[in-house]
Amino acid sequence: MAAVLLAGQRLPIAPGQSVLDTLLAAGIDIAHGCGVGVCARCLVRTDPSLAPESAQRPLRSALRTRGYLLACQCRPNADLPIELIDAQALQVSATVVEARKIAPDICRLRLEPDLPFAYQAGQFIHLGAPDGSARAYSLASLPERDRYLELHVERIPGGRVSGWLHDHVRAGDRVTFSGPCGEAVYSPGQEQTPILAVATGTGLAPLLAVARDALASGHRGLLHLYHGARSVAGLYGRGWLEELLRDHDTFAVHRCLSGSGVSGSGVETKAPGVDSEVEPARPDDTLGLRHGRALDLALVDHPDLRGWRVYLCGHPDMVRAGRKRAYLAGAAMADILGDPFLPT
Repeated sequence: MAAVLLAGQRLPIAPGQSVLDTLLAAGIDIAHGCGVGVCARCLVRTDPSLAPESAQRPLRSALRTRGYLLACQCRPNADLPIELIDAQALQVSATVVEARKIAPDICRLRLEPDLPFAYQAGQFIHLGAPDGSARAYSLASLPERDRYLELHVERIPGGRVSGWLHDHVRAGDRVTFSGPCGEAVYSPGQEQTPILAVATGTGLAPLLAVARDALASGHRGLLHLYHGARSVAGLYGRGWLEELLRDHDTFAVHRCLSGSGVSGSGVETKAPGVDSEVEPARPDDTLGLRHGRALDLALVDHPDLRGWRVYLCGHPDMVRAGRKRAYLAGAAMADILGDPFLPT
C-alpha cells in the first residue's frame, strides 16, 4: 500500500483516497477547500520527478517544475514524500484601482499587483478575504495588453468572498491573491483550428480573454462564443463583444437567455410540456438574444466537433455536461478545456 511520507511519518493511503484525504484523516492541519482541484488551497511539495502530472495540471509551470501539486488530486501508486508549504509565501499583494458594478449582480475589479505578475489569458487567481476564505476568479484581462488584472465577480447569495468584494472592497484597498492556475488558454500554432467557447454567467470573463488573445494572435479559424444567463441583466459585456465583432469577421457571438424551466446550468432539465428550448441560429443575428441554454444551442449549431477546440467556463454542471457532450460530438478530449465556477 502506498503511503504519504511527511516529517518522518509514514501515512498509508487507503484505496480511493487522495493525499489530502490521508492527511486530514491523520489530523494533519492543511488548508483545503473545494476538493476538486479548483481552489488550489491544498498545495504541497514533493520531488519534481515524483509529482504525478494529474495533480499538477492546473498549476502554472513555475510551480510544477518546483514540485508543487494539489493534494486533493494526488493518488500515488507508490510512497510519496511531501512537505507542507507556507501559503503566505505564494501570496501576491495588489491595490484595487477600480471596483465598479457592470451589471446588477456583477462587479468589475481591476487590480495592480505590487510586482510584475506573469499569467496567460484565460487563467484564474485565488483571491483571499479577511476571514481566511478564498475564491477562484478568472482573469478577463490580457497580459502585455492590459495594464491591470481584471476580474468579474458575481454576487452569490450567502457567498463570503463575493459578498465582501461587492459590499466592502473599494478603489485604494489592498488585497492578496495567489496563482495563476488553469489550462483553458489559447494555444499558439493552431490558428486555423475552429474554436467553440461556451460560458455561463461570469464564465464570460476568461473566454473573453481567450477570444481576445486568439484574435490578437492572428487566429484565422472560426471562433463562436456562446454566453448564457437566466436574465438579460446577466448577459453583460455587450460593448467588448461588439468591438471584437466589428474588427474580426471570423468571430461570432450568441447571447443565450434561459427560458421558463431552464436552469441556465446546461443540465438536461425542461419545463413541463416543453419539447425543446432551442432556437436555431439566424444568419442576421449578431448580438440579438436567443432563447435556450448556451450549451444546448452551441451543440445544435455545431453537432460535429471533430477538429474543433472547445472551451467551457461557468456553472459546474454545464462544464461537466459540456465535456461529455463535446466528446460525444467528436471533439478530442485533449481539445476540451474548461474551468467550473464554484460558488463562494
